[in-house]
Order: sequence, then structure tokens, then C-alpha cells
Amino acid sequence: MKKIYLMLLIFHVTFLVKSQTLFHKVYQQDNALGLLYRCLQTEDGGYFSVGNVTDEVTFSGDFLMIRANPDGSASWCKSLSLTDNEQFTDVVESVPGEFVAVGSVFSTTTFTSQIIVAKYNNSGSKVWCKMYSVNGSSVSANRIQKDETGNIYILGMAEVSGASSDYLIMKLDGNGNIIHQTTIGTPISDYPLSFLRNAQGDFFIGGWANSGTGETVHLIHLNSSMELQWDSFLSGNARYFNYDLKEKSSGNIVIAGRYDNMNDSYDVLLAELDVQTGTPVWIKSYSAADGTASYAYGLAVGENDHIGVTGIIEGTPAGTLLFETDQNGIVNWSERITGSNNTDAHGYGICPDADGGYVVCGKRSGDDNSVVQLLKSSNTGEVTCSNTDFPFDVTDLTPEVQHLSLASNTGSLIAQDFTPGEALITNFSDACTETSIRSLIENQLFEIYPNPSVGYIQVSLKHATAGNCKYDLYDALGILVSSGEIAQTIAGPYQIPVEIPGIYFIRITNGNRSFTEKVINF
Repeated sequence: MKKIYLMLLIFHVTFLVKSQTLFHKVYQQDNALGLLYRCLQTEDGGYFSVGNVTDEVTFSGDFLMIRANPDGSASWCKSLSLTDNEQFTDVVESVPGEFVAVGSVFSTTTFTSQIIVAKYNNSGSKVWCKMYSVNGSSVSANRIQKDETGNIYILGMAEVSGASSDYLIMKLDGNGNIIHQTTIGTPISDYPLSFLRNAQGDFFIGGWANSGTGETVHLIHLNSSMELQWDSFLSGNARYFNYDLKEKSSGNIVIAGRYDNMNDSYDVLLAELDVQTGTPVWIKSYSAADGTASYAYGLAVGENDHIGVTGIIEGTPAGTLLFETDQNGIVNWSERITGSNNTDAHGYGICPDADGGYVVCGKRSGDDNSVVQLLKSSNTGEVTCSNTDFPFDVTDLTPEVQHLSLASNTGSLIAQDFTPGEALITNFSDACTETSIRSLIENQLFEIYPNPSVGYIQVSLKHATAGNCKYDLYDALGILVSSGEIAQTIAGPYQIPVEIPGIYFIRITNGNRSFTEKVINF
């Protein structure tokens, strides 16, 4: 019986181990700037990302879309052009093998902007492209969502009489025809930045309303009929800025952005809000231990509600910020990812990968004339370019929560077809000539041996810690089995008894840093 159990356990472990192929790709072009705003993993295991590329000589900006294979190599890449300055800001896979990108085009003649929505298939062929506009007025698009039938929903901004701008939501069918459009906003300026349609079909808008401080998070919850349910306006003696929001398995909303106490440098902002009321469950700022300004642009909720975050670490050169927290905002690991040849690197979009890692898109610019980057990390922060730990000091925040006066109106957009100019792009390469994969295990607080073990787990602290370490032991279903403290003064390994054979996860926490490792007990 024991042999049968052992064979089943080995099979289960083999099944759980996921292959993680890492990559870090760049698109290079002389005298050009650009970035990738958002990325997603496709149904077939590849990746799709959108943004823009701008010629530094003509200052003409074009739409950019990249279809990547599972190893990060480009299946195809296209720049799409009209006559002015264009950019895509978000993308969804509306149905398997078809991708809908949303963005805006700005006219340097009329100084107005229009919304652009384009659908392309898996091979890079245009299905349709449409422009949505209002005569004599500006509209722009920021984010896109979808439903189970292939309808798409767009969050943007519209000029409104009596106010500088309001939030705009459009519902389109799979062919780009307008089904519904609504504007909603305060009597002052409203700026949309993040958008979510949850599993129940409700909508969440994240942005900021210009109410004195100029940078204050404003969150709105609409039901599936686009009727207001609640709004939350974070205020106080600080500035809160939201760039992305996602849904946890509980249905609560997580936001990521920037925190400014108006005394020190910018910090990363993360918060969870109750889905029913909009009140904060927790709000935290993450300040770099060395005082470097950093902030978050992209957010992903992955396995076990772990939160992946990407953004920017300022400096010369600037670095890509990539870190992960548990479901309560406690840091699992955090990294600064740099390139070669004095290259600035920024992270803008992030999505969870099916193997537990993260895919990040953004921009790179420097001596190597790189324009955009697409990289894949492991689930412990390993990457193929040079990276270093980027420790945080984490602070709980308690902003005031207010509610603003909101009004809704029917939109007035009209749609027309258009055909953009297309150009294939082929100049892709690896970001780093060297391979500098650093295992996070080498920098962990602890090591476990033997693994597999029999009857106990033996933990040895590898580095000096500030105070005692807390341990939590979970079984394969995520149920807490035991917990306790490992005193810093303990000489030799610390033993944790485990009575039942199986797969376990042990988490060691010291201050605001924590590490988790899988353990097998026979």
C-alpha cells in the first residue's frame, strides 16, 4: 500500500511541476521610441501585446501590435499608421484566435482625438478597423474588456459640456457596432485609467477626479446595466494614483498605482477594496529601502490570489520593477530588472502565465536603440537579464473615503470603417547577450533539507535576520497545518514535525519579506 501511495505521490508531484521557459525580447529600431502598454497570454499559450512606436525624426507615432510565440519569439509584428499620432493602449482576445485592440488617434490639425478599435486574427490579417468620433469634440480610449459572447466594452474619456471630461463606456458587438454608450462623471474633470468587467458582468472604473490635490484615486462600480452602485474617492494629506485594477477570487477588487506623501519620493500603492461597498480592506505603500522613487503601472492576480506588479524604478538608468505579494499584500519577492548597454527599462503591462510566472511588457531605450521589451519571469522572479533584489519598506495607509456627485448621460459617438497602412517589423533580438539567471533560492532567508523528508521539515536560516522569523505550514489544499516562530538565536536547524505524508508549502516571514517553498513528506 505504501508503494502505491508513493507512486501516486510522485505522479502528483510530477504533474504539479510546471516547465518555465524564460525570455526577454526587444524590438530595435534606430531613431525610434515606443512602448508596449498591455499584454496577455493567448488561448494557445503565446502572447499578444500592443502599444506604439514613434519616429524621433518625423515625430509620427504609429500603432504597434506584437503576436509572440510561447518562447517569446515574434510570430508577427505590425505597425499600423494613419496620418497623425496613434497608440494602442489595451487588447483582449475576444474569441480564440481573434484580438481586439483599442487606442486613440490625435490630429495635429484639429487638435482633437478619436477612438480606434481594430480586430486582427491569429495570422495578422485585419478583420475590421473602426474609428469612433464626435464632430468638433475629443474622445479617447484607455482600456478594453470582453464578455463570454464576444461583445467588447471600452473605457475612455469624452469632452462634456459643463465639465472638462467624463468617463465614457461603450459596448460593441463582435463586429464593432455600437450597442450602448454612456458617459458618467463628476462636475469636474475625470480621467479614466483602469477598467474591469467582473464574473457577474458588473463594471469597475479606476481613475482620478481633479478635486484639489490633482491626483486622487476614484473608483466607480456599475452594474451590468451600467447603473451606479457605489463610488469611492480616496482623500487626505497625500495623493493616491491608480493605474490598474483586477479581481480576486473572492470578488474583491485590487488596485495598483502610485502613492505620494508630498514629502518623499513616489512609492508603489496597492489596495484591496470590498466589492460590495468600495471600502478598503487594506491599503499599503511600498517604499524602496534605498529611497529610490518607484511606482506601479501594471497588476496581475495569479495563482492563490498572489498579486504580480510591474512598474518603474527611477534612476540612471531606470529599471523595470517586478514583484509579487501574497493575497494580503505581503511581499513574496521583489526585483529590479536592468538591461545591458546603459539601457532604461520600464514595465507597463503584466499578465499571469499559465505556468505560474509573469509576462511583462514595456519599453527600453538606450545605447542599443531598443524600443520595446517583452519578458517572461518564473514564479519566483527569475529572469534572463541581470536583476537584483529590490527590498521595500511597507506601510499601512488609512486614507479618508468620500463619495462624489456623479451624473450619467447617453453618449453620441458614431462609427466609421477605416483601413490603416501596415508595415511588418522583423528586428527582434534577445535583450541580453549574457545569460544571468539568478536563482532566488540563493538569496532566500532559509534552506530546507532533506527534501523530500520523512516525519519532519528541517529549516536552517541562511542569513542574519532582524528579529525572529515566523513560519506557516500549509498542505496542498492551502489549509494551515501549523505555525510558529524560529528564533534568531537557535543554533543549528529548526525541526517542524509533520505526521501525514503529502505535499506541503512552508512560508518563512521576516518583517515585510517572505519566501515560500514546496516540501514533500513521505
